[in-house]
Amino acid sequence: MSTRDQIIVKMRRRLGSLTPEARAQFEKEAGETPELALERIRQTNIQELGVWAKLRPRLGPILDWTNEGRRGLASCPFRSTVMR
Repeated sequence: MSTRDQIIVKMRRRLGSLTPEARAQFEKEAGETPELALERIRQTNIQELGVWAKLRPRLGPILDWTNEGRRGLASCPFRSTVMR
């Protein structure tokens, strides 16, 4: 499974548990719904996706990504993958 596929799976799982407040904050930061952002991740080439993600650094913390107990932007798998 590619890293992109892993991100898609993790984000799809997270979408079901977003609070209304987190959803609203995501939409404010992303400029689109989480579902549309997920579709963007599926379809956009990796270079364009990296630019998109770099312009929206607060999305990872909103989704509350975790990695070995750490939270926030530094542990967001989406950011670390596309920002290389």
